[in-house]
Amino acid sequence: MLKKFCGLEEITPAIYQTCWERYGGNLSTHPGVLAWQEQELRIHTRYFGRTDAQGNVTAAISVWDNRHIAGDSKTAHLTRDCKFPISRDELILPVRNGTRLVLPWKCRILSDLHREHLLNGTWRINAGRAICLARDINAFNRKFRKNRERELRTFLEQGGEIRDVGTFSPSELTDIYAELFYRRWGVPLAGLEEHKAYLSTFSRHLWGQVLFMKGEPCAYHLVMRAESPQWINYDYICTGLDLTLKHLSPGTVLTWVNINRATQECQQSGKAMRYSFGKPTADYKKMWCQQYALGRVLMY
Repeated sequence: MLKKFCGLEEITPAIYQTCWERYGGNLSTHPGVLAWQEQELRIHTRYFGRTDAQGNVTAAISVWDNRHIAGDSKTAHLTRDCKFPISRDELILPVRNGTRLVLPWKCRILSDLHREHLLNGTWRINAGRAICLARDINAFNRKFRKNRERELRTFLEQGGEIRDVGTFSPSELTDIYAELFYRRWGVPLAGLEEHKAYLSTFSRHLWGQVLFMKGEPCAYHLVMRAESPQWINYDYICTGLDLTLKHLSPGTVLTWVNINRATQECQQSGKAMRYSFGKPTADYKKMWCQQYALGRVLMY
């Protein structure tokens, strides 16, 4: 029925991976991340693809429990025991430009990139769901950039230091994150060992900087990076922060440093920057981001 009505047929995980590498996605739809969840959470996973007249797979979809596109926000019943830091804010599916699809599975967090792909989708009737994507550094006005550079200079002059995440092992980085998470939120990080296992497995996707003050870590944003042929996606998962240093604005300084480096990286590679702050759940995101509507599949 899927092949007859939607032009879809079941494919192998290997074909899905080839499609993701060719057309792109984000870490939430990454074949390795999906396989990890399938194994660790014992989720029933199937893969489907759309093939053109020449036999080329032009789109690939991972489906959980035969009902939802994998990673959708409404799959909490499947991932309720998940302590892995995996974003469930937006799904970018591996779809070739020009492909038109009808999807028979539920999803409410489809990327704005799929407006032209999905025939049975809407980006208007979706309860106002949206994603916050950071603006390019050059999109900020001169006064804003000047203030951020002043804050950075002050932080460094007071004994601050910037270190790349690549200088730490995944285990060391997780310990730093857990400590700063506790200082910021006042509760322990849930699933410390699960975080270490996940971040060790996907260490090549760890990205960003850690701020130190006089030799001690004081700010870290857990950011996971996934590169596609046309864009680079950065998922800003959560913050660890020493609130005793809020007079030096380490959170703002780190945000400025990370977005600046992401902008430079994307400009050098000639790819679009998709630096996600997640859903519009806090006012501070308005300062850094522009909102984009998320789409949902209209079932029939």
